[in-house]
Amino acid sequence: MVQLTDSDIAKFQALYKDHFGIDLSVEDARQEGMKLVRFMLLLCDKPCDEKVLEPKLIVNHNNKII
Repeated sequence: MVQLTDSDIAKFQALYKDHFGIDLSVEDARQEGMKLVRFMLLLCDKPCDEKVLEPKLIVNHNNKII
């Protein structure tokens, strides 16, 4: 099972705030992050290698993370 590290949670909080303008508590970020991980696992046709779930940051032309 995939576990989110404290570093993962901090990155998720920063991305969430940047995208939605909302500060998440550590507990809320952990819950929402795990929901996202479970969703990604459901999208996989076969059991996923954890490397598939490694976050990739995409930056648009305005240098905003998308």
